Amino acid sequence: MFNEEAIGLMVKDVGIYLRKSRTPQGVETDDALIKHKKALIQLAQERKYRFVLYEEVVSGEKLSNRPQMLQLLQDIENDMFDAVLVMDIDRLGRGDVEEWGKIKNILLQSDTPYIITPSKLWDLTNDEDDTMIDVRAIFARMELKQIKKRLRRGKRQAAEDGKWTDGRPPIPYDLKEGKLVVDDNKLIIYNMIKDMCLKQLLPTNRIAYLLNQKNIPSPKGGLWHHSVVRDLLKDETHLGRIIYGKTKKTHKGRRRVDRINWIIVEGCHDAVKTPEEHEMILKITNGNILPMSRNRGSTPRKTLQGIVVCGVCGSVMQSLKNWKENRTLICVHRDKYGNKCANKGLSEKVFLGRMFEDLSVYANEEYASFDKNKDQLKLLQDNLGICRKKEAKINKIITNLQELVEDGTYSREEYKTRKTARILELEGVKRNIDNYQSELAGLISTDDRKDRIGELLKAWDSLLSPEEKNLALRKLISKIELTRDRDTDEITLRYHFL
Repeated sequence: MFNEEAIGLMVKDVGIYLRKSRTPQGVETDDALIKHKKALIQLAQERKYRFVLYEEVVSGEKLSNRPQMLQLLQDIENDMFDAVLVMDIDRLGRGDVEEWGKIKNILLQSDTPYIITPSKLWDLTNDEDDTMIDVRAIFARMELKQIKKRLRRGKRQAAEDGKWTDGRPPIPYDLKEGKLVVDDNKLIIYNMIKDMCLKQLLPTNRIAYLLNQKNIPSPKGGLWHHSVVRDLLKDETHLGRIIYGKTKKTHKGRRRVDRINWIIVEGCHDAVKTPEEHEMILKITNGNILPMSRNRGSTPRKTLQGIVVCGVCGSVMQSLKNWKENRTLICVHRDKYGNKCANKGLSEKVFLGRMFEDLSVYANEEYASFDKNKDQLKLLQDNLGICRKKEAKINKIITNLQELVEDGTYSREEYKTRKTARILELEGVKRNIDNYQSELAGLISTDDRKDRIGELLKAWDSLLSPEEKNLALRKLISKIELTRDRDTDEITLRYHFL
């Protein structure tokens, strides 16, 4: 045995390490850290140690994610301390054997083998202490795994109950008693961003610039970036739903989980956008709608700017003036050998005339077809509702299967067999939902599209500026493919409606 009192007298300089990774029941993390800090400083002062504080709120699993611990180890290697002072051994880390071995090796090789806690002084050069520390590290690792398992189970259950479990909620929500509630002031900012996307069709980088110019802070209080705007616009939380399980941790890091395995709970809080608005946002942010302008910010200077694309090579066609001041749509793309695109240009006046003829015919066809589809629309909506209830029921069963394994009702083999069967059933239900949604979108968009075509045809002559006309077209059409054969002069227009 070693003389603990004698070693205590040899220690003069210590590094005090404080780490808190979770909130104990009934005590806030900051409060617990303050209590530990007070206790260790008092101990150091009683024993007349000189000390340096290292404190952080972080999990003890990964050494690479603990900057203060890394700094402490570096200072130990630089011979700054005689010992390390902590509340308990597991505060130094709950990582795997390799990481714990790295910490021990640094302490031993730097001739700093002493770990002091309020209850005991540990000496890594003593076989009994070394063994006991290793045993405690193993149990600490086991405890961490159990904590994480209970945390995941709790988060999953909370998500199924419609509660938010994902940290800071997105604008415009605040978190109150586990539920998301809309903040009226933040809602003004969110609606501004949504309108910039849906009504003005601005790209996300342009939206970020405008928000920064207005001195509106980002969700984290800094500047806006296009990726922050994009993620906010695409967030499904704004549809009133809670989603859990989109990613899964593996030995290679986090990976995205197939949507079929997500837990999706509808109607958990007030929605601030409609499913139709969400679909339109996805089309815009995913690049299915051409940006307003590549070179001149957000104001289109030409009626057809960014709308007409070449039906041969897919490039955006340019609207250029000739010597008579008339505009012509031309593809200026050249291949890697310098050859011009084979598509032939077309007068903008001729193009617009042909486009309005096509839209008038299209609108009349839509009027005739929609009246026949009302009964089918009702049937599809009913079937979709049945499938959504079935989807929620199967997701609940799959979640319960995991709990039945944990309490020993099912073996791992039984669990895998039953889960596979349920996932196959769920995939079939998901396919039916996708099919019903596609058919519904077609029927609903038919009625909506005919109204928008009618509004465009009536309002066109009253629109004065190229910007007004361009925006009016973009509310109806994402792009128009133009092909004009050089030999036959045949003109083909292919419309991509929103």
